[in-house]
Amino acid sequence: MLCHKCKSKMLKTRDTYHYTFSGLNNVYLENVLIYQCECGEKSPSIPMIPEIHKEIGFAIIKKHGPLNGDEIKFLRKNLQLKATEFVKYIGIDKATYSRWENKTQMPSRSNDRFIRILNASLKGSAKNEIKNLLDVGGQDFKSGDAFELITIPSSIINRIEQKAKNRLIKKRMPQKRHFVLFSDLSKDILPDNVTPVNFSNATETSNKKEQKIKDGLSYDDNELKRMFE
Repeated sequence: MLCHKCKSKMLKTRDTYHYTFSGLNNVYLENVLIYQCECGEKSPSIPMIPEIHKEIGFAIIKKHGPLNGDEIKFLRKNLQLKATEFVKYIGIDKATYSRWENKTQMPSRSNDRFIRILNASLKGSAKNEIKNLLDVGGQDFKSGDAFELITIPSSIINRIEQKAKNRLIKKRMPQKRHFVLFSDLSKDILPDNVTPVNFSNATETSNKKEQKIKDGLSYDDNELKRMFE
């Protein structure tokens, strides 16, 4: 990879990265692949950002102290909800929510807890997972720091990177070929990943033509014509 400033080749390294793209200033990602140039320029390789944000959301839910305005805003955006939609879920007015995001007012303990439950539920967490998250999250609501550091460990980063690699490999794999029997069917109407196979011993049972193929699906001539008309 070349540096976009000096056009020199960048070296690969792994390090803890201060991740501010989320809109939060207290998030760090461990063991992130970083391209570094001699001129001082750095470029991190962040895989599957939606997955990273999902994990950041879970880490926020588990923090011991109260949620701060930036974290509440992140959780709302992580659910892809507008402020007007979010306040309806919580049951508060928009002015109160605006004060939360602007850090002029802290949510009550019950609202803080409900925001955590809402995010975990809408992100598809199972009931026992939500319970485990809440067993830790918000336990020091009164005495805890609202701006404690959030670190996504290397084990999670490695898992997400592997998931991204598997998806890339799957995309690059050749399409599975399907084999179909044909008689008078023209080969010209078949797509590239379908191979015609002429079996002279195709049998008919129960007045219905059954065509047997080693791998893939079986279609008769009329079905194929309808598919490609």
